[in-house]
Amino acid sequence: MAGTRVLSGCRRWWIPLRAPGGVFFGQRALKTAAGGRNCRNEERRVPARGRWFFGLCETYLIRDPERGTYEAIRHGVVCMVSLGLVPRLVMKVAGEPEDVRELVLSTLSCCVRVDALSALISNGVRVLREQLAHPSTDIRRAAASAMLAISVPLEGKVKVCEEEVLPVAVRLLSDADPGVSANAAGIIMNTAVITRGKFQALEAGVLSPLLRLVESEDLAVCVNALRALTCLAEAPRARTQLLQHLPQLQARLHHPEPIIQRASATAIQVISWTP
Repeated sequence: MAGTRVLSGCRRWWIPLRAPGGVFFGQRALKTAAGGRNCRNEERRVPARGRWFFGLCETYLIRDPERGTYEAIRHGVVCMVSLGLVPRLVMKVAGEPEDVRELVLSTLSCCVRVDALSALISNGVRVLREQLAHPSTDIRRAAASAMLAISVPLEGKVKVCEEEVLPVAVRLLSDADPGVSANAAGIIMNTAVITRGKFQALEAGVLSPLLRLVESEDLAVCVNALRALTCLAEAPRARTQLLQHLPQLQARLHHPEPIIQRASATAIQVISWTP
Protein backbone atom coordinates (compact mmCIF):
# COMPACT_ATOMS: atom_id res chain seq x y z
CA MET A 1 0.00 0.00 0.00
CA ALA A 2 1.37 3.40 -0.91
CA GLY A 3 2.24 5.37 2.16
CA THR A 4 4.88 7.24 4.09
CA ARG A 5 6.76 6.45 7.27
CA VAL A 6 6.53 9.19 9.85
CA LEU A 7 8.16 9.55 13.24
CA SER A 8 5.94 9.97 16.28
CA GLY A 9 7.75 10.15 19.60
CA CYS A 10 10.19 7.24 19.52
CA ARG A 11 8.17 5.13 17.08
CA ARG A 12 8.02 4.98 13.32
CA TRP A 13 4.65 3.94 11.99
CA TRP A 14 2.92 3.58 8.65
CA ILE A 15 0.50 6.30 7.60
CA PRO A 16 -1.45 5.53 4.42
CA LEU A 17 -1.70 8.22 1.77
CA ARG A 18 -5.41 7.50 1.69
CA ALA A 19 -7.73 6.87 4.55
CA PRO A 20 -8.12 3.35 5.97
CA GLY A 21 -10.37 1.13 3.90
CA GLY A 22 -9.82 3.05 0.69
CA VAL A 23 -11.87 6.04 1.88
CA PHE A 24 -10.47 9.09 0.16
CA PHE A 25 -10.57 12.67 1.41
CA GLY A 26 -11.49 15.86 -0.35
CA GLN A 27 -13.41 15.88 -3.62
CA ARG A 28 -12.63 12.23 -4.23
CA ALA A 29 -14.19 11.31 -0.89
CA LEU A 30 -17.39 13.09 -1.78
CA LYS A 31 -17.51 11.55 -5.25
CA THR A 32 -16.89 8.10 -3.76
CA ALA A 33 -19.71 8.49 -1.29
CA ALA A 34 -22.07 9.55 -4.08
CA GLY A 35 -21.17 6.68 -6.37
CA GLY A 36 -18.85 8.72 -8.58
CA ARG A 37 -21.08 11.76 -9.05
CA ASN A 38 -19.93 15.27 -8.29
CA CYS A 39 -21.15 15.82 -4.75
CA ARG A 40 -20.99 19.59 -4.99
CA ASN A 41 -24.18 19.38 -7.03
CA GLU A 42 -25.64 16.35 -5.30
CA GLU A 43 -26.09 17.37 -1.68
CA ARG A 44 -29.82 16.64 -1.91
CA ARG A 45 -28.89 12.98 -2.48
CA VAL A 46 -26.95 12.78 0.79
CA PRO A 47 -29.06 11.66 3.79
CA ALA A 48 -29.92 14.61 5.98
CA ARG A 49 -28.24 12.99 8.98
CA GLY A 50 -24.93 12.89 7.09
CA ARG A 51 -24.88 16.36 5.56
CA TRP A 52 -23.06 17.90 8.52
CA PHE A 53 -20.04 15.70 7.72
CA PHE A 54 -20.00 16.47 4.01
CA GLY A 55 -20.15 20.14 4.95
CA LEU A 56 -16.97 19.69 6.98
CA CYS A 57 -15.31 18.01 4.00
CA GLU A 58 -16.30 20.84 1.69
CA THR A 59 -15.06 23.48 4.12
CA TYR A 60 -11.80 22.00 5.39
CA LEU A 61 -10.69 19.19 3.07
CA ILE A 62 -11.48 20.70 -0.35
CA ARG A 63 -9.42 23.72 -1.29
CA ASP A 64 -7.94 22.88 -4.68
CA PRO A 65 -7.79 20.03 -7.23
CA GLU A 66 -4.62 18.65 -5.63
CA ARG A 67 -6.22 18.07 -2.25
CA GLY A 68 -5.44 14.33 -2.48
CA THR A 69 -1.79 14.69 -1.38
CA TYR A 70 -0.69 13.85 2.15
CA GLU A 71 0.46 17.42 2.82
CA ALA A 72 -2.84 18.88 1.68
CA ILE A 73 -4.83 16.40 3.76
CA ARG A 74 -2.73 17.24 6.79
CA HIS A 75 -3.33 20.97 6.23
CA GLY A 76 -7.08 20.39 6.18
CA VAL A 77 -6.94 18.17 9.25
CA VAL A 78 -4.94 20.78 11.17
CA CYS A 79 -7.65 23.33 10.34
CA MET A 80 -10.36 21.02 11.69
CA VAL A 81 -8.39 20.33 14.86
CA SER A 82 -7.59 24.00 15.48
CA LEU A 83 -11.30 24.84 15.28
CA GLY A 84 -12.13 22.27 17.96
CA LEU A 85 -14.07 19.89 15.72
CA VAL A 86 -12.61 16.65 17.13
CA PRO A 87 -15.16 16.40 20.00
CA ARG A 88 -17.96 16.82 17.47
CA LEU A 89 -16.56 13.99 15.35
CA VAL A 90 -16.37 11.74 18.42
CA MET A 91 -19.93 12.61 19.40
CA LYS A 92 -21.28 11.83 15.93
CA VAL A 93 -19.66 8.41 15.46
CA ALA A 94 -22.28 6.14 17.00
CA GLY A 95 -25.34 7.89 15.59
CA GLU A 96 -24.43 8.00 11.90
CA PRO A 97 -25.39 5.51 9.15
CA GLU A 98 -22.65 3.02 8.28
CA ASP A 99 -21.40 4.75 5.13
CA VAL A 100 -21.11 8.13 6.87
CA ARG A 101 -19.74 6.54 10.06
CA GLU A 102 -16.83 5.08 8.12
CA LEU A 103 -15.96 8.51 6.74
CA VAL A 104 -16.26 10.09 10.19
CA LEU A 105 -13.97 7.48 11.72
CA SER A 106 -11.43 7.87 8.91
CA THR A 107 -11.39 11.64 9.38
CA LEU A 108 -11.18 11.24 13.16
CA SER A 109 -8.23 8.89 12.68
CA CYS A 110 -6.31 11.63 10.85
CA CYS A 111 -7.33 14.31 13.35
CA VAL A 112 -6.22 12.23 16.33
CA ARG A 113 -2.74 11.95 14.81
CA VAL A 114 -2.54 15.73 15.11
CA ASP A 115 -4.24 16.08 18.51
CA ALA A 116 -5.10 12.97 20.51
CA LEU A 117 -5.92 14.80 23.73
CA SER A 118 -9.12 16.36 22.39
CA ALA A 119 -10.44 12.90 21.54
CA LEU A 120 -9.39 11.54 24.93
CA ILE A 121 -11.22 14.31 26.77
CA SER A 122 -14.31 13.60 24.65
CA ASN A 123 -14.45 9.94 25.75
CA GLY A 124 -13.02 8.88 22.40
CA VAL A 125 -11.49 5.61 23.61
CA ARG A 126 -14.83 4.26 24.81
CA VAL A 127 -16.58 5.34 21.60
CA LEU A 128 -13.91 3.74 19.43
CA ARG A 129 -13.88 0.54 21.51
CA GLU A 130 -17.54 -0.02 20.68
CA GLN A 131 -16.79 0.31 16.95
CA LEU A 132 -14.00 -2.30 17.07
CA ALA A 133 -16.65 -5.02 17.26
CA HIS A 134 -18.75 -3.68 14.39
CA PRO A 135 -19.65 -6.26 11.69
CA SER A 136 -18.43 -3.92 8.93
CA THR A 137 -14.76 -4.52 8.10
CA ASP A 138 -14.31 -0.92 6.93
CA ILE A 139 -15.66 0.45 10.21
CA ARG A 140 -13.49 -1.90 12.29
CA ARG A 141 -10.44 -0.89 10.26
CA ALA A 142 -11.10 2.84 10.61
CA ALA A 143 -11.88 2.53 14.33
CA ALA A 144 -8.71 0.51 14.93
CA SER A 145 -6.69 3.11 13.01
CA ALA A 146 -8.07 5.88 15.23
CA MET A 147 -7.43 3.80 18.36
CA LEU A 148 -3.85 3.25 17.20
CA ALA A 149 -3.36 7.01 16.98
CA ILE A 150 -5.04 7.74 20.30
CA SER A 151 -2.76 5.24 22.07
CA VAL A 152 0.42 7.17 21.17
CA PRO A 153 0.48 9.70 24.09
CA LEU A 154 0.87 8.41 27.65
CA GLU A 155 -2.64 9.55 28.54
CA GLY A 156 -3.96 7.47 25.67
CA LYS A 157 -2.08 4.35 26.76
CA VAL A 158 -3.49 4.68 30.28
CA LYS A 159 -7.03 5.21 28.98
CA VAL A 160 -6.76 2.19 26.66
CA CYS A 161 -5.91 0.09 29.70
CA GLU A 162 -8.70 1.59 31.79
CA GLU A 163 -11.29 0.87 29.11
CA GLU A 164 -9.98 -2.70 28.66
CA VAL A 165 -9.34 -2.25 24.96
CA LEU A 166 -6.42 -4.69 24.81
CA PRO A 167 -8.49 -7.90 25.03
CA VAL A 168 -10.51 -6.60 22.08
CA ALA A 169 -7.32 -5.74 20.19
CA VAL A 170 -5.96 -9.24 20.82
CA ARG A 171 -9.09 -10.74 19.26
CA LEU A 172 -8.69 -8.44 16.26
CA LEU A 173 -5.23 -9.87 15.61
CA SER A 174 -7.09 -12.81 14.05
CA ASP A 175 -9.25 -10.59 11.84
CA ALA A 176 -9.25 -11.63 8.19
CA ASP A 177 -8.55 -8.06 7.07
CA PRO A 178 -4.82 -7.13 7.16
CA GLY A 179 -5.63 -3.49 7.88
CA VAL A 180 -7.57 -4.43 11.01
CA SER A 181 -4.93 -6.85 12.30
CA ALA A 182 -2.09 -4.40 11.56
CA ASN A 183 -3.81 -1.63 13.49
CA ALA A 184 -4.64 -4.01 16.35
CA ALA A 185 -0.97 -5.00 16.59
CA GLY A 186 -0.09 -1.30 16.58
CA ILE A 187 -2.47 -0.62 19.48
CA ILE A 188 -0.79 -3.40 21.47
CA MET A 189 2.65 -2.12 20.47
CA ASN A 190 1.88 1.39 21.72
CA THR A 191 0.13 0.34 24.93
CA ALA A 192 2.67 -2.33 25.89
CA VAL A 193 5.18 0.46 26.45
CA ILE A 194 3.69 0.86 29.94
CA THR A 195 3.76 -1.96 32.49
CA ARG A 196 0.00 -2.14 32.87
CA GLY A 197 -0.38 -2.52 29.12
CA LYS A 198 2.16 -5.35 29.00
CA PHE A 199 0.40 -7.40 31.62
CA GLN A 200 -3.11 -6.78 30.28
CA ALA A 201 -2.02 -7.95 26.84
CA LEU A 202 -0.25 -11.01 28.23
CA GLU A 203 -3.30 -11.94 30.30
CA ALA A 204 -5.36 -11.77 27.09
CA GLY A 205 -3.07 -14.34 25.42
CA VAL A 206 -1.38 -11.99 22.98
CA LEU A 207 1.82 -13.90 22.19
CA SER A 208 0.49 -16.71 20.00
CA PRO A 209 -1.51 -14.51 17.60
CA LEU A 210 1.38 -12.04 17.34
CA LEU A 211 3.79 -14.84 16.46
CA ARG A 212 1.41 -15.94 13.71
CA LEU A 213 1.35 -12.41 12.31
CA VAL A 214 5.15 -12.34 12.16
CA GLU A 215 4.82 -14.73 9.20
CA SER A 216 2.53 -12.33 7.33
CA GLU A 217 3.72 -10.96 4.00
CA ASP A 218 1.81 -7.75 4.67
CA LEU A 219 4.45 -5.19 5.62
CA ALA A 220 2.46 -3.29 8.26
CA VAL A 221 1.13 -6.48 9.86
CA CYS A 222 4.57 -8.06 10.18
CA VAL A 223 6.37 -4.94 11.41
CA ASN A 224 3.74 -4.03 13.99
CA ALA A 225 3.67 -7.62 15.27
CA LEU A 226 7.47 -7.65 15.65
CA ARG A 227 7.47 -4.31 17.45
CA ALA A 228 4.66 -5.41 19.75
CA LEU A 229 6.64 -8.54 20.65
CA THR A 230 9.69 -6.34 21.33
CA CYS A 231 7.75 -4.25 23.84
CA LEU A 232 6.20 -7.29 25.49
CA ALA A 233 9.59 -9.03 25.75
CA GLU A 234 10.63 -6.44 28.32
CA ALA A 235 8.48 -8.44 30.75
CA PRO A 236 10.41 -11.47 32.08
CA ARG A 237 7.36 -13.72 31.70
CA ALA A 238 7.02 -12.91 28.00
CA ARG A 239 10.76 -13.07 27.37
CA THR A 240 10.90 -16.61 28.78
CA GLN A 241 8.12 -17.77 26.45
CA LEU A 242 9.57 -16.05 23.40
CA LEU A 243 13.05 -17.54 23.74
CA GLN A 244 11.84 -20.79 22.17
CA HIS A 245 10.60 -18.85 19.13
CA LEU A 246 13.94 -17.20 18.30
CA PRO A 247 14.45 -19.35 15.17
CA GLN A 248 11.18 -18.00 13.75
CA LEU A 249 12.30 -14.42 14.36
CA GLN A 250 15.79 -15.07 13.02
CA ALA A 251 14.26 -16.24 9.74
CA ARG A 252 12.80 -12.76 9.31
CA LEU A 253 16.32 -11.30 9.29
CA HIS A 254 16.58 -12.47 5.68
CA HIS A 255 13.39 -10.73 4.55
CA PRO A 256 13.94 -8.45 1.54
CA GLU A 257 12.38 -5.45 3.32
CA PRO A 258 14.95 -3.59 5.50
CA ILE A 259 12.27 -2.41 7.92
CA ILE A 260 11.37 -6.03 8.73
CA GLN A 261 15.05 -6.92 9.09
CA ARG A 262 15.54 -4.09 11.61
CA ALA A 263 12.38 -4.91 13.55
CA SER A 264 13.43 -8.57 13.75
CA ALA A 265 16.94 -7.70 14.91
CA THR A 266 15.58 -5.45 17.67
CA ALA A 267 13.10 -8.09 18.83
CA ILE A 268 15.83 -10.76 18.95
CA GLN A 269 18.13 -8.44 20.90
CA VAL A 270 15.47 -7.71 23.56
CA ILE A 271 14.33 -11.33 23.85
CA SER A 272 17.94 -12.59 24.16
CA TRP A 273 18.86 -10.05 26.83
CA THR A 274 20.00 -11.49 30.15
CA PRO A 275 20.31 -9.50 33.38
